[in-house]
Amino acid sequence: NYEQTPHCRFDVYDNALAAIYLTRRGRLEEARSVLKSFLYLLYDDKGGLKLLAASYTDAPAKAGDYQGVGIADGAVDTGNNAWVGLAFTHFAAETGEACYARVARDILEALRHDVSCADDEMGGFAARGPPYPHNYRSTEHNIDVFSLSRALNSSADAESAATFVRSMWGHSKQAPDTYVTGTGDAAHCDATIPLAAAAADVQFWSLLADADPSAARKNASVTFALRNPGSARYKGGEGRIDGL
Repeated sequence: NYEQTPHCRFDVYDNALAAIYLTRRGRLEEARSVLKSFLYLLYDDKGGLKLLAASYTDAPAKAGDYQGVGIADGAVDTGNNAWVGLAFTHFAAETGEACYARVARDILEALRHDVSCADDEMGGFAARGPPYPHNYRSTEHNIDVFSLSRALNSSADAESAATFVRSMWGHSKQAPDTYVTGTGDAAHCDATIPLAAAAADVQFWSLLADADPSAARKNASVTFALRNPGSARYKGGEGRIDGL
């Protein structure tokens, strides 16, 4: 409500996508302008990297700020920061300016430090880091981290994220030919899988990122997602969803 909070909102995810779009369309100075804004909010006065909040306003903010008038949403989401890393990676590849890839590596290192669940057999990364952490692991966010890790040739991080994505296959009784959205949130690197809706973006993004090498699972997931949703069909008394 702009009348109550008279500030424009600038979402990190949206701006990361804009920077990638501008880079891929050759509009490099416009992309650079977006990335410079990220740089201001990523590095503190001592040069230390602070992961980004989810959204900022047009009021002043600095690196490491997660509340206040300059912050629209202080959540430090793993996927948002991974997309920012991807934006820097695309720009570095397009321009040959390696310093931008260094930023992407710093972001991945911070994610590894703050939210890695690599010691767990599921692997992957938790969905939200400090100062407002959450324990659940999101399939979507791990696809994001997988993409960033692979782009930076960080094989251990890529394998950890991919292991988690693969482990999310087939856990939905209602939609068994899908990847579920993620785990519970009760404990550190929670491994429980609660009942949740089958999400379209998880199915398609997993395919596009090639996070799971299984052709059979990818084919089944996309076939399901492309079907028009109909009435639940019943087998053995259990309702099944017949498409998205």
